[in-house]
Amino acid sequence: MISFLSQNLWDELQKAANRKGKKQMAVAYTSSLKGIPLFAGDTLITDASDANLRTGQTDATVLARAAKREGEYGSCQDSETRRG
Repeated sequence: MISFLSQNLWDELQKAANRKGKKQMAVAYTSSLKGIPLFAGDTLITDASDANLRTGQTDATVLARAAKREGEYGSCQDSETRRG
């Protein structure tokens, strides 16, 4: 099921992330995944453009940690998904 959230976004993401099963999440920027466990088979799509990485709106270290857990991540700025 696809849901578009704006209010209480992190509360809803944390609830969804703690459910069992494969997770697929898309958020505009990723500077933290605190409380959002991503593991093998999970997917995160975010804006990991060079500009957002440079300004810290998306944190490359956070994406690297997610990749180490064998999750998949992709940027809405490129067409490929990377595997950890």
